[in-house]
Amino acid sequence: MERKTKVTKIEKTFKDKNGKQKSITIDYAKVADRLKVFREDHPNSKITNKCHQAGDGTIIFKAYIWKDKAEFIELLKSGVSGTDALESADSEGSVRAEATKLQTEKGYEKQETIAVGRALALLGYAASGEIASAEEMEEFEQFKKDKAAEAAESAQDALKAAKSVDELKKVWLGFTRELRANPDIAKVKDEAKAKLEKKPEPKKKETKK
Repeated sequence: MERKTKVTKIEKTFKDKNGKQKSITIDYAKVADRLKVFREDHPNSKITNKCHQAGDGTIIFKAYIWKDKAEFIELLKSGVSGTDALESADSEGSVRAEATKLQTEKGYEKQETIAVGRALALLGYAASGEIASAEEMEEFEQFKKDKAAEAAESAQDALKAAKSVDELKKVWLGFTRELRANPDIAKVKDEAKAKLEKKPEPKKKETKK
């Protein structure tokens, strides 16, 4: 049976290329309604929001969603930093906003809501009100796992190919927090570093006087 979130009809008015006024009605599922269904499906879920100012003065809002908060809590207990633990989220959504938008009433709340809505969409709770089937989400999760495995393999190859400690450091710092938090990749980095530190420095050629 197809499942859907409650939708609200929104009428949008616009002008066509001839300047004629037209309108269109859209079935839109509000974030609050999509969130309600998500909570019902995943009662032990967790949602957190973060924001920071970008170099150009805009504000970036990010929403992180876990279907089960147990993994996030266990990571914190094991000593993983809160920042790195965010990478374990099942989904994340972001939005960039001009500083002027935040000066309006409930400016921050509106941007946070947009970020949450985008994260929910990635979990199959779309703005159209449609909810992805278990089979569709299983395929999507497998796709994400395959992409993560490819990224991890590529990261390990890049670390092994480093010719010096400085090059290794540059490669490592170029990884995402998620890759740096991967214990297998961190092990390869440490092994590569130990190997490079033991490697004798090339002899400098003596210049004839």
